[in-house]
Amino acid sequence: MNNKHLYNFGQFLIWGDFYLVYFFVHSLFVEPMNTQEYTSQYFGLAYSLFNLVSSWGSLFEWYIQWVLTWPAMLLFFLRFTFTTSIGIWLVRRFG
Repeated sequence: MNNKHLYNFGQFLIWGDFYLVYFFVHSLFVEPMNTQEYTSQYFGLAYSLFNLVSSWGSLFEWYIQWVLTWPAMLLFFLRFTFTTSIGIWLVRRFG
């Protein structure tokens, strides 16, 4: 993979997750709810995928049940921070 592709991927990671900012703000003002309640109420497909992954085995079930108890705003914030940090690093490194 040449440098231009990594630079473009970094730009995608920075700007492609703007919807997470919207979800974060929305989850702040709706009410404090955990990820399970948020995904089941607003994202039926995501909740179905969580159930599918948890049916793969006891380790996956434990992990999904553990993640679903987190506050939704924390999960959105952590994911946005992680992917944006990788994107900024890629853009600085290969830009």
